[in-house]
Order: sequence, then C-alpha cells, then structure tokens
Amino acid sequence: MSRNDYEWAFHRLTAAHQIVNRLWQNSPDIQPDMVKVYEAVQAWPWISNGYQLAEQGVKLLLAVRQDIPLRDIRSTLGLQAREAHYLDTLVRRLDDQDQEALSLAYSGFVDVHRHIPVSDLRDFLDLMGRGYTKWRYMLLDGGNGVPPNHIGAMLEIIKAINHRLYQQIMDSSTPFRPVRNRLVMELESAIVYATNRISGSREDLEGHLLYLKQLLSHPSWRETLADNLEITHNPRHGPQPPPNPFYRQAPKIHPDLAKVLEQLEISQDRKNMIVFLREDLLWQPR
Repeated sequence: MSRNDYEWAFHRLTAAHQIVNRLWQNSPDIQPDMVKVYEAVQAWPWISNGYQLAEQGVKLLLAVRQDIPLRDIRSTLGLQAREAHYLDTLVRRLDDQDQEALSLAYSGFVDVHRHIPVSDLRDFLDLMGRGYTKWRYMLLDGGNGVPPNHIGAMLEIIKAINHRLYQQIMDSSTPFRPVRNRLVMELESAIVYATNRISGSREDLEGHLLYLKQLLSHPSWRETLADNLEITHNPRHGPQPPPNPFYRQAPKIHPDLAKVLEQLEISQDRKNMIVFLREDLLWQPR
C-alpha cells in the first residue's frame, strides 16, 4: 500500500471523526427514560459509529507502522475473524509508544470526567470489544446484556489514534494535547475574544481581561456559563417552549460573559467544557 493510500485513508478517518464529534457535541445528552433500553437507543448511533472509527483507525495505524496493506492486516497479524474486531486485541498489537499515547489520552479524559468508573484504557477497550456485537444489534435483540460505554471517551481515544496517524503519515512532531490542556487554552482564548469585543481601547484591554477572569473565578458565574452552554444548540433543550418535558430556561448570564459563551458555543469540546466549568478543583485562574 502506497504512502498516498495511507494518507487518503487518514483524511477519510479524520473527516468522519470530525463529523461524528460535531454532531455529538451539539446533540442532546442521553436523557433518563423509564424504559431503560431507550437510554441505550439514544446512545446507539454514537456507540456504533464510534467503534467503527476506533477499529479502523487502529488498523490503519498498525498498517502504517508495519508497512502492510490494509486488506492483509488480519492474515499478517494472525488474527482470528472475531479477534480482528476486538479493540483491546488490536491495540495490544500496537508498539509500546502508541499504546502509552492512547493510555495517556484516556487517563486525561477520565481525570476531567471523574464519574467514569473505568480508569484503565485496557479495561475500557475490553468492555467496548466484548460489547460491540450486542450494541450493534441491540435495536433488533433488545438491550439485555448491553455493557456500559462512554461516548466522549470513545471520541477522545479516536482523536488520539488520529493524532498518532498524523504524526506518522505527515511526519509531524506536534504533541497531542490532553483534554484538560485543550480546555484551559480554549477558555483563555474565549476570554481574550470577549475582552477584545468589550474593550473600548487598547488601554482598557488588560483591565477588562482581569475583570472577566475575576468574574469566572466565582463558582456561580461558572455554573451559569455551563448551564447556558449546555442548552445552546441543543434541539431538545433549546427554543422549544413548554410543555416540552425537556425544556429548560437558560439562567440569565452576565452580558460580558455572553461574549465568552459566543465562542464556546462552537467548541469541539463543548460537552467536556461543561464538565470542566462545573469542577472547582480544575479551575485555576491565572
């Protein structure tokens, strides 16, 4: 397989990840349902697509590292038919540096999303691998035995896989940014953006920058920003009036923080940012 073929496959995977992630970031969260299987139904589109993205990304990374055609992955690695679809089995075939990179990306995600009970990447991939067939056919078979999963964690792992591919195929040394680093940088950028919009002159810039950071040092304003961000672009929570059972009135936001919100609305990490804003331990104003 030529380098050009690898490159095109990489671009297709990256584009697909961006599409799935964008749709997820701007979709309603999984809503509680009295019939539990319908919670799994809500997650089904993301879990099914996410697994495909992760599996094909790892296979491409294996092919690129070992310079073998994608169609020969299974035979070259000596994988049984079922093993060829198990993420934990495929990831174990990666070199130590790739495995460590994926593990660090997952650990960084769990460090922000502390409610996730599975702290080890291998254990998470094992859950994904053993549960994929059940997830794939649960619309026909029902939700009995469908194992837990986490859509955001899947997308973060895929992001890390794609970054390893980018480094190899594009010969890049650009490091991967863990989710917390991305969130800090994005929030800083949003604050600067808002400062530029409300400052009357260059002399006012530094004062307004400090002013916005002081506003966001208060938990109540961070919670308000998170609440508004949670509702923004959400077709279930958005402008739909009562008696929609999922309707929520966005709390009144400070006019100057509205400019920060304006930038965060288009974030590729919107759901991660909501968790970040609500976690006091993660907030360290500079």
